[in-house]
Amino acid sequence: MNNIVIAGCSLSADDTCLDDSHRFNSIEKTYRCYPHYLKDYLGEKYKIHNIGRDAADNGTISRNLIVVIEELIEKGMHTEDIIAVIQWSGSDRHSKYVEDGGTHTPFFYNKECSGWSLSTYDDRDWQNYYMNEHTEEKAIQNTLDNISKTQQFLKSNNIKYKMFCGWSIFNNDLNIEEHIDISDFWFYNNPDGNYNNDASWNEQETNKYGGMKEWIRSNVEKEDWTRGTPDVIGQDQHPSNKAQQKFTNLVLKDMVKDLTIRDKTIVTTGCSFTNFRTTWSTYLEEHYKKSEIINIGYKGNSNDIILRGVITNVDRLLTEGKKIHMVLIQLTTMERKFMINRGNFEMSPPAQNFYKSSWSSWFMPMNEGFNNNINFWKNYWENIHSDELHFFDLLEKIFMVQSYFWLL
Repeated sequence: MNNIVIAGCSLSADDTCLDDSHRFNSIEKTYRCYPHYLKDYLGEKYKIHNIGRDAADNGTISRNLIVVIEELIEKGMHTEDIIAVIQWSGSDRHSKYVEDGGTHTPFFYNKECSGWSLSTYDDRDWQNYYMNEHTEEKAIQNTLDNISKTQQFLKSNNIKYKMFCGWSIFNNDLNIEEHIDISDFWFYNNPDGNYNNDASWNEQETNKYGGMKEWIRSNVEKEDWTRGTPDVIGQDQHPSNKAQQKFTNLVLKDMVKDLTIRDKTIVTTGCSFTNFRTTWSTYLEEHYKKSEIINIGYKGNSNDIILRGVITNVDRLLTEGKKIHMVLIQLTTMERKFMINRGNFEMSPPAQNFYKSSWSSWFMPMNEGFNNNINFWKNYWENIHSDELHFFDLLEKIFMVQSYFWLL
C-alpha cells in the first residue's frame, strides 16, 4: 500500500482527517479541502493519512507530520512507499506543551499529538507572550527552523515531499532560498499584481512567495473564493469547496504526480513466455510497486533478436532519462533464427519441420504468425544449420550483451 501523509492547518482539515473530531465536524458541515479531492484523484492506490488540524502553527504541523510518519515506519511501512504534502501556516502562530493538559488543550488524534497549547485557541494563555516576547523576526525564524527540521527528517528517511503555504507568509525581501531548501516548494507569483487584504487589486505589488490564497484569488471567481463573503469580518474566510477543488485539479495533481512517478525502470524481454498477460513479467509489478516495468519481449522472438533488441531499447530508455534498475532476459530455443532474405528480415519456421534430430522447438506450428519463405528455410535447416554453430553464436551474443552492461 502506498501512503500519502498530509499536514497543515484548517486549510487541510476535512473528512479525511485522522483526528475524529475534525473528521466528524467536516463531514457534518460538508467541508471539502484538497486532501478530499486528492483522495478521489489517487483512488485506492494511495492511502491518505491527513494530520491537518485547525489553528495549527508550523511547529505543530512539523511535529504531527513526523509523528504520523514514524507510526507508519514502526508498522513496517517502507519509506519508499510514503510521500508527504505539507501546507505551512501563519508564522505568527505558536504552541507550547502544557504539562497538566490545561483547559484549552483538547485531545487530538493520539497522546503524542496532544497536550499542546495553541496560541490561536488559547488567547488568555498567550497574551503575555505576544505583549512581551513576540517579534516578527523571531516568528519568521521559528517557521524557517520548523521547515528546515521537517526537510531534514524527510530527506534522512528518503521520503519524497512537496510543500506550499496556505497564504503568503514571507516578504519578498526575505530571500528564503538563502535559509531553506526551496527546490520542493511551490509558490505562486502573479506578475500582474496582487489582491490586498480588502480584496482590492494592487497592480503595483507582486508576491513571489504567494500560497493557496493568492492562487485562488487570481484563478477562481470571487464569489467562490471563500465559504463566506470574501474579506467581511465575521464571515468564514476559509477557501470554498469549489476553490479547493480547482486548486487541487490545477496545482496539486501535477505536484503529487511528480512524487508518485516511478523513478526506477525494470526492463524485461524474451519470447511469448514474456509478453502475454499472465507471464512472469506481469507478476513483477506486484513485487516492484515503485518501479516501472517495461516489457520488450515478443511472441516468436529468436535469441539474436532478444539480445540485440535489449541493447537498442536500453539505449533508447537511457536517452529518455530513465533510470534502469534491472534488466531481466529470458532466452528462448536455439532453433529460431532471424535472417535477411531478399532484403527483408524473416523469422524461421520451427526447425523440427525440417530437421528432426534438432533440439526441440516443440510448441510452434509451421507459419504461426509469420510470413516465411519455406524453401529458403528448408535449405538453411537441412544444409547449413548445426547445433554447435548456433550454440557458439548464442554465447557470442550473450557476451556482447554482458559487455554492454559492464560498460554502463
